[in-house]
Amino acid sequence: MTQQQPRGRVVGLDHGTQRIGLAVADPLRLFAQPVGAVPPGEVVGRLEEIAEGEGLAALVVGWPLLPSGEEGKAAERVAAFMEELQAAFPEARVERRDERHTSEMAKDTIREVGERRSGEPLFEKERVDAAAAALILQDWLDAQSG
Repeated sequence: MTQQQPRGRVVGLDHGTQRIGLAVADPLRLFAQPVGAVPPGEVVGRLEEIAEGEGLAALVVGWPLLPSGEEGKAAERVAAFMEELQAAFPEARVERRDERHTSEMAKDTIREVGERRSGEPLFEKERVDAAAAALILQDWLDAQSG
């Protein structure tokens, strides 16, 4: 017998000081799809738009560890951000996922695909942030199914 998944969208977030990358899972929660990046002050409104109708089941936030695996100042900022998310969306699980190397992996993925929007640089920061959020979310989705 399969376990019933909680209703609602699953969203991945890559927290940065300038932008927060966003990604959403497909309805079967198999694949993560980048959806863009927004300034930190706009993230709650954007999440409300994503949640419209279905709600939010989980918010998966990239956890910024140092290369050594220790937590630094960035982890303190992200912990406060996660508290804000939990207060804004009490029905959703707010979870963290190790995000080390996701920006580099996102750039590698973009380079492999080789597509760029007309007139934009290949590594547009918003695009990298959204791709990093998708990698964080995909890692979480894979762990849930395994």
